[in-house]
Amino acid sequence: MTPAIYILNNIDQQILSLENYKLSKGQCEGLKKAFTYDTGIANRILIDNCGVTDEMLSILFQGAANLKKVKTLNLCKTEIGLEAAQSLKLLF
Repeated sequence: MTPAIYILNNIDQQILSLENYKLSKGQCEGLKKAFTYDTGIANRILIDNCGVTDEMLSILFQGAANLKKVKTLNLCKTEIGLEAAQSLKLLF
């Protein structure tokens, strides 16, 4: 398992690209915390085939709500359940 800090290496030009990157709940919680400390780190997020659960996606959305300007959120092969949908509202 890759620590959350290394996931931040997937940020290029303020785009966090997580394509085919299997995430754990701990990594999602780490990203949430990282987004709290550096609110300008990313403005676009791509989550594609990461194997996230509804709970994990909710954690990511809660963290992304701390970012200053999320312009784009791309979700591919990712299912949004009730918990994640409620957290998604925090982005708007």
